[in-house]
Amino acid sequence: MKKLHLIIFTAVISIIISWFLFFPWNKQVLEDGGTIVYSSLTYKIYVWNKIGGKNTSEIEGVK
Repeated sequence: MKKLHLIIFTAVISIIISWFLFFPWNKQVLEDGGTIVYSSLTYKIYVWNKIGGKNTSEIEGVK
């Protein structure tokens, strides 16, 4: 029974830490016409707003 509690506790802590690492906490709109940057502790996603209405994405790891 104690081993089951330890496994559940470890899983819950892992999920909480993953949430803080991978949830996009910051959303910025750049002044170049609407490019959006979603950033987390581990990555940044750029959604480039191009002329003609076509959006492209780029993923960059945080350094």
